[in-house]
Amino acid sequence: MRSRFGVGFTYLSSRPLPYGQHADPVTLLDASAAVGWRFVELGLEAWNLADRRYAASEFSFVSNWGRPEIPSLLPARHLAAGPPRTLLFTLTVSL
Repeated sequence: MRSRFGVGFTYLSSRPLPYGQHADPVTLLDASAAVGWRFVELGLEAWNLADRRYAASEFSFVSNWGRPEIPSLLPARHLAAGPPRTLLFTLTVSL
């Protein structure tokens, strides 16, 4: 019988954005574990254990999708959301 365990910690520091803005810092916690016997292994991986809502990428640029008479030239913050808590189960069979 064999087993493995792992823990991962990620820290994304505050990142500079244009126009003097900064992205918020983020901390993430991941873990994995597996148990194997002979030619079979059963595993579990968990990403973002604390289920943090965070921006994986942040941008700051002018965007105006409306049709006002005088469009605004002020930059707006846009983001791509990071993935939520994710659990992955694996079953490995070695031939």
